[in-house]
Formats: sequence, structure tokens, C-alpha cells
Amino acid sequence: MTIERRGFLGEMSLGMLAVAGGTGVSRLLANPAAETEPWLQGLTGRHKQYFDVSAHLQGAPLGRTANFFNAYVDAYSLKDSDVNVVFGAHGTAIPMVFNDALWSKYALGAKYSIVELGTKNPAVRNIFAGAGTGNTWYDPSIAALQKRGVRFLACLQAIARVSRELASREGVDAPAIKEELIAGLLPGVTPVPAAIVAVNRAQEAGMTYVYLG
Repeated sequence: MTIERRGFLGEMSLGMLAVAGGTGVSRLLANPAAETEPWLQGLTGRHKQYFDVSAHLQGAPLGRTANFFNAYVDAYSLKDSDVNVVFGAHGTAIPMVFNDALWSKYALGAKYSIVELGTKNPAVRNIFAGAGTGNTWYDPSIAALQKRGVRFLACLQAIARVSRELASREGVDAPAIKEELIAGLLPGVTPVPAAIVAVNRAQEAGMTYVYLG
């Protein structure tokens, strides 16, 4: 009887807290993942999407992300702020979120078979980063998408793997390269322990999931 009464009181207390605190408290109770993951906080759009990106595909996932926004704006008369997107990069998509200095130093274009636009030459800069100064409607660069509210994640497991590969090639310590790669993430990119865990946390927080290759 005592245990049942405590359980009842606990449920009643949570219910009263949710009523008193309104929607904000209800979301916190329903989405505990958002409480511990900064990149999940403040997502207040009507539609929330997680894009799982394991391959760069010469930038195609960025184009599909831009199309996701454009379709909602054009067909549903929504604003960018009505749509929340998290872009989780891992696998061969991880160089997409590194800065130009890393691309040049470690020849990432050649390593990942990424060619400069309009040529067949390996890119020596991050061709996906963008300046973010053009028309965001037609600009699928990372900088432009960040302006539209997209949050970019970098998988630390993927970064660790790349650091080991580069260390073997360059003859240096992997931990040092790993620190360099993390320091060389594009502005606004958040490193996470593992992309697969980020997917789980996003789904626990109510985001829908799409695999973009």
C-alpha cells in the first residue's frame, strides 16, 4: 500500500508540475535528451529533422538539405524558423566539416576523391564550406545552411579514425592529429561522441530521421 501510494503521489506531482509549468516543462519531461545535449536545445520549429550523413557524395546531402527548407517555404508557406535541421557528419562525410587549412595540409580532396568544381583536380580547399554571402535559397553551402538554422555535428569516432589513418601516412602521433582535426572544425560545428549516439538522442528528443547516404 505504501509503495502504491508513493507511486501515485509521484505521478500526481509530475502531472501538477507539467500543468503549472506549461509546455516548457512538458517538453523537458518528454525529451530528457535535450537537457544534456546542447545541440538539441532551443529547437522550437514545427518540423524537426535529423539528417544522418555518412558520405560526402560530392555535396549532394547539402543540396537535399537546402531543398528540404525550400520545399517547406515554397509549398507550405513556412519560414526557415519553422523548420529545424541537424546534419550529422561521419564516415566519408567528415571532411565536409573541416576548414581549408586541414584540407590543404592533409590533401583531403585527394584522400576522399573530392574534385574542385568545374575540374577533375582534387580539391585543396573545403568546397562545401562556402562564404555564406550569396542567396541562401540557391546556396547549399554549410555557411549558408547555418544561416538558415541548420546545426552541423561532427562524429568524434570518425575523427579518431581519420587521425589514425593520417598518422600512419604522415608518421606522427594520432592523438596530436586528432586534436588538430577537432580544432580545425568549421565555425559552429559541434563535435559529438558518436554519430550513432547522436541519432539516438535526436530521436529521443522527438526529431524525425532521414539517412542521406
